[in-house]
Amino acid sequence: SLLPPGMIKTGRSLLSFEEEDDSVTLRFEGGEATGRVRCQVALMCDGVFSTARTQLFPEDKVVYFGQLNWGSVVRTDSLPPAIHLPNAVRYCQYSGEPKWMAMLNDGG
Repeated sequence: SLLPPGMIKTGRSLLSFEEEDDSVTLRFEGGEATGRVRCQVALMCDGVFSTARTQLFPEDKVVYFGQLNWGSVVRTDSLPPAIHLPNAVRYCQYSGEPKWMAMLNDGG
């Protein structure tokens, strides 16, 4: 990992956040981070029923379109040459049933 040990925290729930001019204060429950945490940047990755998205866009409702997404991280140098193009975005598509498409991004 490129992050120092202890930078990623799991096992807690975001209750709300407050934006300030130079920071963001996050309010959590659960685990050792119960309470408030102040940081310069907050990356919200809390899923389809996102607390952060609900706070930012309270009128928006989750709508299921009959599709599912799986995400993964793969070493791009292990991909076949036809797919692996350094610093490029490629996609794979299957037109059978069920239809699907995958985006591959090699950031270099």
